[in-house]
Amino acid sequence: MTTISIPTVFYNDHVARDLPGGKVVRVGRVYSEVDLDRASWLDLASDAALYDGFVGDDYRENRRVCDSATRTLARLKMFDPPAAAILGVCQRSYGHGQVCGEDVYDDTDGICAHCGTPINQEAR
Repeated sequence: MTTISIPTVFYNDHVARDLPGGKVVRVGRVYSEVDLDRASWLDLASDAALYDGFVGDDYRENRRVCDSATRTLARLKMFDPPAAAILGVCQRSYGHGQVCGEDVYDDTDGICAHCGTPINQEAR
C-alpha cells in the first residue's frame, strides 16, 4: 500500500459511487490521506482521467469535481502505483520437463499473462 494525499472533493465523489478507494488515514478540508493498494490506485486514476476529460456542458455541470479530478491525476502521476502482489508461479507443463514459470500477479485475477493458465489449476 502507498499513502498519498489527494483532493478530498474528488475522493469523496469517487467513493460515494461505491468505487474502490483504499483506506482513509486522515480527512482534511482540502486533502485526504489515503492508503491505496494497486487496484484502488488504478481505479482512482482511471476515474480521475475520465473527469479530467470532460468539456462543454459536462464540465460546467461538474466543474468542482472535474477540477479536483485534474489535481488528483497530477498527484497520482507524482508517484508510481503500488506493485502488484505475486500470487505464485505458473506451473503449466509444456512437456519434456519444461514449465511456463512466469510470475502470476493479483491484478490478473490469478491468470498467467504469458500462457493464460489459472494459477490454482493445472493445465491439461
